[in-house]
Amino acid sequence: MSALPMRREADVEHQEGALLSRITTAIALLAAVIVAIGAPFGYFYLMLASDEGRLRADANVRSFLISQVVSSDPDMWKFEGHAIDGIISRSFHEEEVDSLAVRDASGAVMYEHGPAKQPWPALRTVRPIYDSGHVVGEIELRHSIRHIFPITALIAFISSIVGLGVFFAVRTFPMRALEQAWQRATHDPLTGLPNRLLLADRIEQAAALCARSDTTFAIHCLDLDHFKDINDTLGHRAGDLLLTQAGERMAQCLRKGDTLARTGGDEFVVLQPDIRTPDDAAASAEKLIHTISRPFDLDGHQVMLTTSVGIALYEKSGQSTTELLQNADNALYRAKSLQRGTLHFFDKGLNERLDARKKAERELRAALATNQFELLYQPQISLPGGAITGVEVLIRWRHPIRGLVDPDEFISLAEETGLIVPIGEWVLRTACSQAAKWNDLTLAVNVSPVQFRKGHIAATVREALEESGFPPDRLELEITEGILIADTETTLNTLNEIRKLGVRIVMDDFGTGYSSLGYLRKFPFDKLKLDKSFVRDLGQNPDADAIAHTIIDLARTLKITSNAEGVESQTQLDWLVQQGCGEAQGYWFARPLTYSDVDQFVAAFKPGVAKAEEGGLSSAEASKNAGVVRSALRKSGKSIGG
Repeated sequence: MSALPMRREADVEHQEGALLSRITTAIALLAAVIVAIGAPFGYFYLMLASDEGRLRADANVRSFLISQVVSSDPDMWKFEGHAIDGIISRSFHEEEVDSLAVRDASGAVMYEHGPAKQPWPALRTVRPIYDSGHVVGEIELRHSIRHIFPITALIAFISSIVGLGVFFAVRTFPMRALEQAWQRATHDPLTGLPNRLLLADRIEQAAALCARSDTTFAIHCLDLDHFKDINDTLGHRAGDLLLTQAGERMAQCLRKGDTLARTGGDEFVVLQPDIRTPDDAAASAEKLIHTISRPFDLDGHQVMLTTSVGIALYEKSGQSTTELLQNADNALYRAKSLQRGTLHFFDKGLNERLDARKKAERELRAALATNQFELLYQPQISLPGGAITGVEVLIRWRHPIRGLVDPDEFISLAEETGLIVPIGEWVLRTACSQAAKWNDLTLAVNVSPVQFRKGHIAATVREALEESGFPPDRLELEITEGILIADTETTLNTLNEIRKLGVRIVMDDFGTGYSSLGYLRKFPFDKLKLDKSFVRDLGQNPDADAIAHTIIDLARTLKITSNAEGVESQTQLDWLVQQGCGEAQGYWFARPLTYSDVDQFVAAFKPGVAKAEEGGLSSAEASKNAGVVRSALRKSGKSIGG
């Protein structure tokens, strides 16, 4: 490393302390100077003003008295020596040592009193003598102020000692308070790392250094993948502990002179100065990714997660701090969209993709405002009887240009932007209103974790039921494991409040999230849904068979219903019936139906989807159900939603 970067590293390491020291010293010195100079200067000024005032008053009185003498004998005033001498020699104050002189109009001294010369420095004042309004002479008074200096010097000596004490007191005691204030202003209170303000200053210093050298620097923008899931499942205390441990780990693997800052939430930024090639930045990013990938211990909970890194290089083309940070953030977003736990360098094409995302967000907001969303319904079939027991509501976006858009393309964006809350409320209200006319069919509605946390879900459910008149015992709310695993009091209270309304609670996608069975004891679920990822390979993959068998058997033991999603073949259906699964849904029975098609589907569907030996229809007959329903709908001019 060159001498210049090494010198910069030393400056970076000590700059906060040096700046605080300079500020404190300046304040202490100012206070000491005020005390040391203020007291003697004030005393001297007051005494000087007092002497000046007295001298002017004496001169005015004597001038007036002599003018009266002159006025009484205008021609002979110069010979009224006895009277005038009495006036000028008269003492108006004790210990008066003034010198006085009376001069005529030509300036000749007519009378004198006191020392001929006053010790320096001396005050002097002159007042005219009048005769019938005409100036015929003047009186001059002189007064030495030397007597003020000894006392002023004594006061200055004492105040200097006091000022010195003030300097050390102010320099020493407020230092800690200033350090704390500086720490709060420039550092993150949770991790103790520099914040965005101090980071911006460091970036400007790095840019200035690059202008004088042949090196550049890199900005690494990081966040912890799925950090929100940790907060949701283990609570905010665990989230704070994770942030602190992550910050400590990253700081340990950086070079001296690098700056690690926390800019908000789970977002961290690393400033890496003095790099010559992009490989230097990539190597540093790989270290960060590796150190975060090791398990974290959060109060006894072992957690593993990854970090994604976006990198922007300073190009010596005058980029501002804001532009650099934005470029690194854009690269981070690209890394997360491609593959989490990886790094990605900024390129200008990212801006186009990010603009497309912003456009999609605007369109999503417009879709909510202009009623572009539609609801479809996925039938749920009981096993082994084969009757239609209910429907699961699904949302689609009828885009004015793209046509019907699947939820996989917009739900994640809705959750990121918070739009899932009003969208979810609309789904619940609309579905309850439409399903109110279907006799005996249950209605299953998915609830996003974001909607559960921020959407006042209990109140929303209550209002939807009251407005639609839909029976609460026919409504099922499907939640994911992540909502309940934290076991917070608020979460359980909310679920119990919904349960008191008569609504059934369903655990959706069971087995795909945090694999803990403890929450099944803490809340009485009404149904477990077997995720379609396990159903896909039933009868073909022993591992899939074992997992599905365990979940179905667990539901039977807990005396709750099991439901298998994504059934698409007779083989899967036969296996589920044999294992005793309670319900099934999927394309084998029907694709999602529009509201107007549900009644026709119910009428066309023939009960009995189990195997022949269990008393239902034969497999061949059962496999015709989907085709029969579609044929009936086509004849009526209807279409089945995709």
